[in-house]
Amino acid sequence: MGGKRKPDVSGWATRYNVTCSDGLTLAPGAFARNDGGQVPVVFQHNHQSISNVLGHALVKDMPEGVRADIFFDDTPEGRSARTKVQHGTLNSLSVFATGVEKSGTVVTHADLAEISLVLRGANPEAKIDEMYIQHSYGDVEDAEAFIAKFGETLSHADAGGSDASDASDDGDSEEGEEKTVADIYEDFTDIQKEAVAVIVEAALKKAGETDSDESDDNDKKEKEDVSHHNVFEGGTATLKSDVDLDAARAAIGHDIVAMGSFQAAYLAHAETYGLKSPEVLFPEAQVTGDIKTIDRDQTWVTQLLGGIRKLPYARFKSRYADLTPDELRARGYITGSRKLDVVTEINQRETGPHTVYVKTRLDRDTEIDLSTVQNFQVWNYLWSLLRRKMNEELARAMLLGDGRNAGSPDKIPENRIRPIVSDDDWYTRRFKMSDASLKLEDSSAVEEVSYIMDAYMGEGMPYFYGASQTIARLLHAKDKQGRALYSSKAELADKMGLAGFVTVPYLRNAKTTTEAGTRDIFGIIVNPSDYWSGTDNGGQLTQFEAFDIDVNQKKALLETRLSGALSAPGTAILLTGAPTPMTGVMAPDPKKSTDPQLPILK
Repeated sequence: MGGKRKPDVSGWATRYNVTCSDGLTLAPGAFARNDGGQVPVVFQHNHQSISNVLGHALVKDMPEGVRADIFFDDTPEGRSARTKVQHGTLNSLSVFATGVEKSGTVVTHADLAEISLVLRGANPEAKIDEMYIQHSYGDVEDAEAFIAKFGETLSHADAGGSDASDASDDGDSEEGEEKTVADIYEDFTDIQKEAVAVIVEAALKKAGETDSDESDDNDKKEKEDVSHHNVFEGGTATLKSDVDLDAARAAIGHDIVAMGSFQAAYLAHAETYGLKSPEVLFPEAQVTGDIKTIDRDQTWVTQLLGGIRKLPYARFKSRYADLTPDELRARGYITGSRKLDVVTEINQRETGPHTVYVKTRLDRDTEIDLSTVQNFQVWNYLWSLLRRKMNEELARAMLLGDGRNAGSPDKIPENRIRPIVSDDDWYTRRFKMSDASLKLEDSSAVEEVSYIMDAYMGEGMPYFYGASQTIARLLHAKDKQGRALYSSKAELADKMGLAGFVTVPYLRNAKTTTEAGTRDIFGIIVNPSDYWSGTDNGGQLTQFEAFDIDVNQKKALLETRLSGALSAPGTAILLTGAPTPMTGVMAPDPKKSTDPQLPILK
């Protein structure tokens, strides 16, 4: 045996160039001075008790971030942490540093003081991604240790016998090696050993009973009742009276090897050997990581809100003068004639703010149960959910409008946050795509959009906002020989005079109302920097919390008060017309919606 101890787990203690939840970003090399060093590993950055120290980590500074090899101590806390990581209950890491040097929101240098195993880290990419399974906390041989990537399945048991070899032939087990029942028993958990002890107890009790031919029916009845007693005080499992210990041990021991687990083997023989309702002996199911969110793609939300111009005031006025009419042209002079004046009209529009909010609530009892029993930081989750829905609603209102009826009390007024799609024709220029272009079979659509771009009067290079199907069809256009016309989105964007493409889920089967009637939306061309959004001091995105003692509920509110509008005429282009569906592809039903809604926890 002998050799150097391998780490229990490895992962990224932190990643560089990733914006954390506190708004800070770690620059590459920020922890360079800690390269090759050793730091303690604790739980949740709790420095108040030595029991919170779970082990230590060897750190390595890399271009992508700080890599940590973690060794858990052979203590109750260390073993518990190791078990929870192996089960997938915990896998997030976080760092605590001193001597921090910053440039704005970028941390350039710091001294790594400890690494914490946390419920939820500030850096979303700081995760444990490698786990080393070994026989003990002591020295291990290379042949007895395996690396398991999270998400993969790994069998660590050597298969013996023909049945096991049929189930797995991956080469992990040594030829001719077969585990005995004693070996299998030593690999059991305490709960599994308890279950075997129950079987043994039942068998010994049965062996100690005397079955006499002279015993009357009452004696037999008494013995039968004794052998069926409940061995769990207050429990639900009952012993069977006719347990054959040798047969049970042989059958269950054989199937443990074949099936891969004690639980599977025991349940397979539950009706023949052991207990009714054996599931009471097995541990509770373990949570396997964070909550998986089902939602629309939010990439376009980040792109749009990140690009708009933000004003320090909520009420703003845009002014413009149209110099295109012929009446404004310079004139030639005829001697003796009267000279005519040029009259320039200056137009303006004013946009004011509106309050937008998202709100939820949670019973105090539920919060305590989730925090203490499930170890789930429910309010951290709810606040992130509220922020996600707020950002999506603001982006939707700016690009398309909120989609609610005009009489709805929840409507975001379109004269306060002006949607690009429905803005005045002077600001958003509208063009109907030709029938040939809507087929999207060749370069017709690309060429038509290129011509239309002549009407664009915005700053810089605009983006094309469209449904994923429309963008994909544009990219996959072919020539008459069936060859792809464009090799990438970048090449396609360059041909159309665009900065790039942005997929918007809401634009799938979307429609808009024009003077000519209702039309399908083909795409929207706009530079986010040409859209202005203003907020007064105090109207910024703000969190509010309150506790209602009458109903024992905590309430949360996320609110902002802002305005929004295109800054100048001709800064957006709306393309209308429905692309012709591809042959053999079933078009989605626009009447069916699977959009998830914000849950209200009661």
